[in-house]
Amino acid sequence: MIFYKNKWSMLSIVMYWIFSIVMILNYIHYHLSTGHFGGAEGGIPLFYEIIFSANQIMDALYGFIAFMIPPLFFSHECVRQRITHCDYLQYVRLQHKRTFFSSLLLKQFKTNFIIIYFVFFGKMVLQAILVHIFYSPFIFEEHSSYLTWSFTINFSTNSFINLLCTIVVIPLGYAIFYSFVFSVGLFLKRYIIYLSSGLLLAIISLLLAIAIGGFSPVTGYSICILSLIQPGMYTLLGETISKSAWVIFAYPAIFYSLLTLLLLIIRRKIDLKEGY
Repeated sequence: MIFYKNKWSMLSIVMYWIFSIVMILNYIHYHLSTGHFGGAEGGIPLFYEIIFSANQIMDALYGFIAFMIPPLFFSHECVRQRITHCDYLQYVRLQHKRTFFSSLLLKQFKTNFIIIYFVFFGKMVLQAILVHIFYSPFIFEEHSSYLTWSFTINFSTNSFINLLCTIVVIPLGYAIFYSFVFSVGLFLKRYIIYLSSGLLLAIISLLLAIAIGGFSPVTGYSICILSLIQPGMYTLLGETISKSAWVIFAYPAIFYSLLTLLLLIIRRKIDLKEGY
């Protein structure tokens, strides 16, 4: 049974990477077919274009996959066991009802965070390698003209530092968001709902950000999922709150981290009250 669970999780990760590679190669093929072979900075502009996607169909398709598959990486089994009360049997066997759940939840939370981070980190590294090899080598500049004049808000105008920060920070944004999704899943009563919860919560996040952003841009950016997973690459209702992608990332990172912590504390208190 454990082998089966690990096999299913691994299969979902491989499927995500395969789809990502296909999407990246499709972008590269399109640009090569139009006669674009990289400019003064080589493949760097294309690397960022793939992230914020100028192709609406590919953007929608990748967004669907990026929000639907991650719950299958690991956390879906933890949520399934909780909904079916399979995890409660472990507390009875170990006879640590008042302490074991906290350790179990912490272990599940850490594992989910680490898996999500490295899956998306691997995708970002693959993207950089594929663009560098099959499209055009990266040419780094201390003061990048592309980053200086692009419509995006960046971590740095140094093209190497900005590339490195992007590869490291974006997976962190996904890990934070899916930690929040996991914490929400602990309250669900139907397993099937959790499988689509990533997409549902992302849609709710965008709708709330648009509704609130007009009144309070800071609150809107804090709620907006795009500020967390693509910091600085989109503007909310044409408003900006900073010229630094670090600041734009910090607001939703703090918001979703605190919200996740609050949900975990509430879940723990409920379980203790019920004797687990």
